[in-house]
Amino acid sequence: MSLILKGNIKSFLILLGGSSFSQILIIITLPILSSSYPKESFAYLSLFTAICSSIYPILTGRLNYALIGEENNIHAKNIFNFSALYIFLASFIFGVIIWVIYYLCDIKIVDQNFFRHIVLYVFFYSLFEIIISDINRLQKYLTLSFIKFFRVVFLISLYFFFINNFAGLVQSQIISLGLISFFYIFFKKKLSYISLYELIQVFKKFKVFILKNSIAASLNNLTLSIPIFYIGSIYGLEVLGAYSLFNMIAFAPLSMVSKSIAQVNNGNLISLKNEKKPIRPYFNDIFKNIVFLSLFIIPIYLIFNNYFFDIFFDKDKWFLTKEITNVLIFGITVQFGATSLSTTIETLRRINRSTKIKFLMIFSSIIVHMICYIFNFDFLDYILILTLEKIIIYLSYYYQVNLSVNEFDNKL
Repeated sequence: MSLILKGNIKSFLILLGGSSFSQILIIITLPILSSSYPKESFAYLSLFTAICSSIYPILTGRLNYALIGEENNIHAKNIFNFSALYIFLASFIFGVIIWVIYYLCDIKIVDQNFFRHIVLYVFFYSLFEIIISDINRLQKYLTLSFIKFFRVVFLISLYFFFINNFAGLVQSQIISLGLISFFYIFFKKKLSYISLYELIQVFKKFKVFILKNSIAASLNNLTLSIPIFYIGSIYGLEVLGAYSLFNMIAFAPLSMVSKSIAQVNNGNLISLKNEKKPIRPYFNDIFKNIVFLSLFIIPIYLIFNNYFFDIFFDKDKWFLTKEITNVLIFGITVQFGATSLSTTIETLRRINRSTKIKFLMIFSSIIVHMICYIFNFDFLDYILILTLEKIIIYLSYYYQVNLSVNEFDNKL
């Protein structure tokens, strides 16, 4: 059995290889970065990205998923142009709103450029997501892999360039995203004139993404970010810094690989839809292989964490990161598998199922954090509860994806 459809093994290996190599480069540099940047810088990056991830689905209108599923090249071009305009206007409005809040409320912040950085990051990240979706729709996986690799190389270079700057990790993210987005649009000449009529038609066709699914996605991302806000406010920035390093060592690499799998999965599903073939045989194949892959992830991280972590990292400074990894890696692995298949629901246009699971995640996260707060759980007890929640929620996600496949096949 193959993880992907015939003829696409090369594409999958290109994406997976590029993503894996990029993340290996980051992990290799982490020992140096973790010794040079203070814990608070890692905490600042986590708080920053958590806020941005909670906002960007609204600013993209989830049109990146509409773009991926579009078969017609002319319509896809209109969606891309509409998306770029929508992102620019939404980011401008967002910037005005937070500028007013900042000056009216006289908010005291760690870095004076915090809100300016948020606007820039959200704008460039949203644009980058549209670009990635456009390339993924065309199934140009070599280009996709090259762009991700180039961005990581440039990002690492910037990390070292800003190494004496408290906000250097954040500034590096913004510049790398902005540079890649600018070069792609400038050299590919993707932006072109779109009439008012065409703008209206795109909005009418995908208003469910913009008005409904984007809000649910933002709330879902906010839910995923609640641990960062909770840890920072309850346990302090140093503890959050330790949690942030875990994210960079474990969550970010697995997330990158799962996105690569999801992108190839997207292309395969589109091919099956166009050919009007059943999804079930393919889905069973990819599901079994993802489970098989997940079984390797846990022992690899546990062996590294317990036998090699102290060789590369300052064990006195980052001892708490080891404790987090020993527990949370189980929940992160289940999340990895579910997110590898997450685009299935959107690609099959089962938007209501996607919305339902996102609201379930929100409700669950609120309950878990209320319980932890009321009973004043110790940090590691909180991490254990968080792990159990992730396992339960993402097993539910698997179930919803499976039902979406059944619904699609039954309507063929």
